[in-house]
Amino acid sequence: MELYRACRRTCLGFALCLMLAGQIHAAPLNEQAVARAEAGALQYLLDHMAEYHSDGDYYEVGGDLLRLQPAGKGARFVPSFELPAPDPAAGASAKDEPVSVYDVLTKYKRVFVYDLAVETCALVLAGKREEARGLLLALESVQLPDGSLPFSFNAGGDNFMNYSYLRSGSIAWAGYAAVFWERETGDHSFRTFASRIAKWLLDQQVPGESDRDYRAGLPLGGYGQWATDYSSLVKGRREWACTEHAIDSYFFLRLYANTAPAGDPSRVYCLQAADRIKRALVERLWVESKDGFGRFYQGVDRQQLNMGKALDCASWGALFLLAIGETAKAEAAVRYAEATFATTFRPSAPPAVGSVQLYRPYAGKNDEIEWDDYPDLVWAEGSLGVALAYLRLGRRDKFDAIVTDVLKLCAVPGDPATGVRYARYQQDLRGHRGGDIGTRDFIKDFTRAPSAMCTAWLVLVLESVAKEPNLNKFWGPD
Repeated sequence: MELYRACRRTCLGFALCLMLAGQIHAAPLNEQAVARAEAGALQYLLDHMAEYHSDGDYYEVGGDLLRLQPAGKGARFVPSFELPAPDPAAGASAKDEPVSVYDVLTKYKRVFVYDLAVETCALVLAGKREEARGLLLALESVQLPDGSLPFSFNAGGDNFMNYSYLRSGSIAWAGYAAVFWERETGDHSFRTFASRIAKWLLDQQVPGESDRDYRAGLPLGGYGQWATDYSSLVKGRREWACTEHAIDSYFFLRLYANTAPAGDPSRVYCLQAADRIKRALVERLWVESKDGFGRFYQGVDRQQLNMGKALDCASWGALFLLAIGETAKAEAAVRYAEATFATTFRPSAPPAVGSVQLYRPYAGKNDEIEWDDYPDLVWAEGSLGVALAYLRLGRRDKFDAIVTDVLKLCAVPGDPATGVRYARYQQDLRGHRGGDIGTRDFIKDFTRAPSAMCTAWLVLVLESVAKEPNLNKFWGPD
């Protein structure tokens, strides 16, 4: 019976992919195709959801034991990545990526906090409130004593938690998921959880004025840094600030303030903090060129801009600019994304889904990698962010084309019930560039495994187009 279902799913998925492929230039995707794709993506999340059990004891490198509260009743999680079964028809192998990487991602059911937050928002928009509440209970159970959250943790196999490696953006996303839940459901159960995150983020915001410190008004990046090969962790505060984390923090602090009870003093503090972030981003990190392109720099340290080229700064940057009423700048950011990150991946093995025209994560040299040497990497998460920006700019044709091609990245092309792969590309990045982490290395952290978070992003963007009231609920206008 299981074999029958698998075969049937493969056939249906491929049929859907072929149907969608014929609609790349049609606007809009019909309601039935959108509904089927969203139902499949939701099914993937629900099928992979499991109860989260923890006694509150965790360990990290160095042997220190961290003790938190046990997970509450009803806590749930979704493993961030899934090792796809070999597909004989596609000539695929379970050894397409390093076994050592999958030991971390799959054997121990690694969960990334950002992923759970995206999944929570997607489930809330889709009306799956009980399931979303379960994910929030899991996030609440791993909150650290100072209000922050670890970057990731193992939900099975052992009790590893990456609690010395923190990133402000990931923590802001967890807070946003909690207050997004509150706004949409009216349930205040996670207000304390969100308030502790807000306090932590306010403590990360750089004080002073920009004439003394370029980072003024922005949240610092977080704590900890892993070696390139993940063999060692250097603890301590990171002294840089980046655009991506600032945008995440802006949306959280603004929504936290707008959902705060009347008379709550944190409402004023958080609105002021969000406004400082907004001004810092627009006044110091935004740049426009005479040819109509505009972009955010990737980040800044005390007195120097990081001019790296990152897709998030264009796609999420456009969503941020739309939210603050800067439509012309948002259009310039999208034009920059097209000129800098648009790329094409052509599968070399069947099934023949045709070319996939999406977006790569970086351009130029970034994080010690020359990304222009790997031009055909297509990134599902980042591409869906571009799709949402196009949708809110009224470009339904571009939205349809991006979603159509993202569906080709499913483990079974066209069937999101099999999960959307995190990335696709032809090249393998070998040891001296990407780190000695396995016999078949891959490009930095861009695995080709199905990703629960990317599948949840698909739900977010499809909900935004399927139900008009949902268009601007997530990261919407001021």
